Amino acid sequence: EGPVIRPMIIGVVLLSVLLVVLDSQRMSGGRLMHPNRLVMVASVGFGAWATLSVLWSVNPEPTLWRGMVYMALPLVAWVLADLCHNRFVRAATYAFGSLVAASVGLVVLWSSTGLDRRDDWKGIFTNRNGLAPICAIVILLGLSWILDGRRATGMALLGLSTVALLGAGSRTAWLALIVSMGGSTLLVTGRRLMREHPGPTVPLAAFGTGVLGLVAAVGIVGLRWNESTFVQRRTIWDLIGSRVADHPIRGSGFHAFWTVPELIGEHELLQRGSAHGSVPEVLLGLGIVGLVLWAAVVLSAVFGTVRWAWREPSAISWFW
Repeated sequence: EGPVIRPMIIGVVLLSVLLVVLDSQRMSGGRLMHPNRLVMVASVGFGAWATLSVLWSVNPEPTLWRGMVYMALPLVAWVLADLCHNRFVRAATYAFGSLVAASVGLVVLWSSTGLDRRDDWKGIFTNRNGLAPICAIVILLGLSWILDGRRATGMALLGLSTVALLGAGSRTAWLALIVSMGGSTLLVTGRRLMREHPGPTVPLAAFGTGVLGLVAAVGIVGLRWNESTFVQRRTIWDLIGSRVADHPIRGSGFHAFWTVPELIGEHELLQRGSAHGSVPEVLLGLGIVGLVLWAAVVLSAVFGTVRWAWREPSAISWFW
């Protein structure tokens, strides 16, 4: 949140407002669709609670700047939610694809900056866990372009993002990608088969496949439970547990904990500046109130896409 970043934050906030006020549908006399009230209240409430936490934050200044962005993000989401599928895929491809391309270019041309200390790819991000989820999203975008008949673009996106994801070496991103693709495929194809072949056979087969997939995912995590990536996370969660217990309802202030050296201490894992998990991070910064608002947004997204895939099993609902 230094002098270089702050003008960009202000720009994001102003642009978010302008997107809603001056979007193409309003300019042509239309209106943005009415959002789901629960989702809008929860997302705006999360940003408001994050900004309000400046009143008790252990470091108010970064809390204020980050809270401003989260107040504006629901406005961006409102506009994006009005885009048709193809327009969204194009917009996301330009945004995320350029980040992956820039990261790969940095690794190739300036490896000392594009690699971390363990020679994992981080590209233009601060660590590999910033790059890897973006690569996983671009893999889905590449598949969407291929399904849309634009195989050259889709294959280029798929190849570039897969190489970058392999270079990043993030097990979490790979596991999330595999689980999401497997769950989506099971839901969409299972629902379509149920429509075509009424009766108990398909639901039982789908249920059995889902159980096997869940057991396999848990088994993979269990086999790797004692690897460094999981051990380090458990250690971080143990270390910040007492800090969460200090202010369980309101938290320590949005993303403020990691900016106070006296609170972080000398432990190497805390020097990385992240709780490495959304739930502990939200609890640390915004307490139980923030976690409830965050969970409402996330669960609404999950149940919304499941409901859509159940009603309209298609390649588009699979993508979401």
